[in-house]
Amino acid sequence: MEYIFRTSEYDVEQLVPEVSVVLEKRVELASRQRLPGMWKATDSVAQKSGTPRPMTRGRLLYRRIVGAALVVLGLFMLIAGLKEPTELLLPLIAGICGIAVGVHSLWSTRKKEEKEVTETPEVTEKPVKAAEKKASKKYETTARTFLTNLANVGTTEVRFSEEGMHLGEQTVIPYAEMEYFFETPLGYLIAWGRQATFLQKKDLQHDDEAEFRGFVACRVSVL
Repeated sequence: MEYIFRTSEYDVEQLVPEVSVVLEKRVELASRQRLPGMWKATDSVAQKSGTPRPMTRGRLLYRRIVGAALVVLGLFMLIAGLKEPTELLLPLIAGICGIAVGVHSLWSTRKKEEKEVTETPEVTEKPVKAAEKKASKKYETTARTFLTNLANVGTTEVRFSEEGMHLGEQTVIPYAEMEYFFETPLGYLIAWGRQATFLQKKDLQHDDEAEFRGFVACRVSVL
């Protein structure tokens, strides 16, 4: 079984956004392999900074108890201060502040609970493909140069067989040597060693894209 691509003209500007993203992703994956400890710490910090601490039932109950206690203590100090406002001015002010803080704490926990009941939780953990993101300007420049070089090669034939990817008649890249096989909306970026190529889906000859993807996925991880 063989799948054949006959490369046609590359629309460089159309392809730059998605190719730049996968080039950046390739660099990140290589970095993660070399420096797993650094990336673990980076991901942990990013997760903590980007995810608000959930208001659990326990925290709501704790804030209510503290709020109620502040109101009671504030009333006690307020009553004492009103009896002798001149001599007990500080307790009077502290009582007013305590009541204000306590009422605010109780009110905020009530509003939080109402929000949790009325709002329908949204699913936020939706997987995002690399090609759906936006890469930095640096990688856009790299992608433009990469695609321009491919466009200058002209029409070539690339075949996928049981042995691997055939570039012309002499060069075969075994699947075991393919480090990354990225799928984008318009094509596939294959990287091995210090080399890479990009094949457009429209250049696949007389075969189903899903069938080709399944064939490759059995031999190399498609990202």
